Amino acid sequence: METRIRLVRLLAEAKGLKRRPIGFAAITLGMILSGPAAQADDFAQGATVSRTGGAIAKDPVISEMSRKSFESTRAKSTRSTESRHHTDRKGEPLFYHFRRGDTLAYRIEIEVSEEGSQRVDQYSGTPYLAVKNVEPNEEAEIFVIGKLVHSVRSGDGQTTVNPKGAIWLGSRVVITPSGALGRSKKDVNAEGLPPILHLLQIEPKRLIFPPLPSSVPGVRSNTSNGMLFTSVNAPGSFVGGSTTLSGRHHTELSAEMLSAGLVRVEDSRKFETDAQDGSRVNLTYQTVGRFDRTRGVPLDLHTTFREERAGNRPIAGTVVVRRLDGNELKQAYEKAMEDWPSRPADLEPIEFLRVRVAVTGQTEFFKTTADVRPGMAVVHLRGSNTIIDGDNHYYLADVVAADSQPNGQVRIRYRGSDEILAVPPATIAPAPK
Repeated sequence: METRIRLVRLLAEAKGLKRRPIGFAAITLGMILSGPAAQADDFAQGATVSRTGGAIAKDPVISEMSRKSFESTRAKSTRSTESRHHTDRKGEPLFYHFRRGDTLAYRIEIEVSEEGSQRVDQYSGTPYLAVKNVEPNEEAEIFVIGKLVHSVRSGDGQTTVNPKGAIWLGSRVVITPSGALGRSKKDVNAEGLPPILHLLQIEPKRLIFPPLPSSVPGVRSNTSNGMLFTSVNAPGSFVGGSTTLSGRHHTELSAEMLSAGLVRVEDSRKFETDAQDGSRVNLTYQTVGRFDRTRGVPLDLHTTFREERAGNRPIAGTVVVRRLDGNELKQAYEKAMEDWPSRPADLEPIEFLRVRVAVTGQTEFFKTTADVRPGMAVVHLRGSNTIIDGDNHYYLADVVAADSQPNGQVRIRYRGSDEILAVPPATIAPAPK
């Protein structure tokens, strides 16, 4: 309880809200998120997965973009398959742009089925996002509450919810202006999604935030030799990996201006094994959608993917993503309030409790463990080359104990989060007065 209240207060201060006594309940998430209640490249093969009244079929803009995307991709397939890296048609800069305190939400609908099967796996939800921090280089740190409910639709039209199959987006997402994801919290239960997404390095959070070319109009493509690690123990699944297949890997990002404020973006990826390999594998993934340059985030996206493997029936799927505004944004906020108490323990956003310190001038790091003593206030450089989620920022901490060996480790406790770490003395320095 105490840790959660500290989290609320820390994020409330970051968003300019006043601190006040709280009875941890609905108001907790209201302060964390400061949502409406608080602050008022797709192949367009329609038959890939049958949809019953899907949103894309009713959206002529997306349908037209999908058709053009498919025609463009088909034309490109006739090019030479020599290794290449291609960038051209530089124009106006294109990038994600977030502002601290911004809130937004998306509706995600995923459908996956095996060709010829009447079973359709569905994942749906309305992830809610609050921008917690934006660095000078425009890298954004975002707090996310995103639960995608898993259900199965059978041939008779009946839908059954599978509570254990729910996927949770990582509660902390770090995204650069180009759409690169770094030091983000891992999505939970994402292994339930089709293996093709893991093989092509598509995390669930990537379905909302596709990478961008650097300009519009603009194209960035790359074709190279690649290796695919597949499993021979689980038919139809590549997870685990015990066989290596060589092939060709192709990626392409492109952007075209639709209007002054909207850009058509496309992200396509493909892997195909070499002809001489006995096990043929063909993976295709493509997203096409509209990017809102005014808001600096996607407006809507439509993704298709397909996995073909010799001896197995193809697996195909679609993903529809749409930004929510107005009353739908408020409803997503309320759903986040409802979902958050049942989150997996791995999603506890402890990173937001850490007390970051701005250190100016030259830092005099300690040289040995003899330089520190218990109770000393220090700052710890959370370096990206020493810690898996390092961000190269300084965090306030207190020394707990030091190894008797001069080159040993120093145990420190972070202020705010109470995390205890064992770190080299060369990564800590006296805290600023």
